[in-house]
Amino acid sequence: MKTFNDTKGREWQVAINVATVKRVRDLLELDLLEIAPAEDESATPPLFLRLAEDPILFADVLYVLCKPECDGRNVSDEDFGAALGGDVIGAATDALLAEIVNFFHGSKRQTLAKALAMTNKLRARRDTLVMERMDSPQMEKQLDELLSATLPPICGS
Repeated sequence: MKTFNDTKGREWQVAINVATVKRVRDLLELDLLEIAPAEDESATPPLFLRLAEDPILFADVLYVLCKPECDGRNVSDEDFGAALGGDVIGAATDALLAEIVNFFHGSKRQTLAKALAMTNKLRARRDTLVMERMDSPQMEKQLDELLSATLPPICGS
């Protein structure tokens, strides 16, 4: 079982088991088990990316997983979501995805662990490339050209 702290300092437990998978399926109509690719499939499961890239979907899933704790602490879904931001989302995402991987056994766990590693590598590479492009002289030139093309001429010029 993994844990994370929200922006209010509250610790939450993330557990993936049959009961929590069923709760997510019943309340969100989302099957966390669809994250597992077929034995011969090598592509990254789309649910990994959806959970990692869609903060609303992610917060909904996380709330449903933590619902018994939330109910016990009188924390609504809105209050729960309001305490998710910045580095907390990263820590909670890591906890959730690690728990999903650990739910499975044998070759499925190995496949998912590799898929998760590939997803993280892809996201890190994307972020690096975006930063490199934003820092490039070509980007500066393109921005200058765009501004020149969109700004109205100065009176008297």
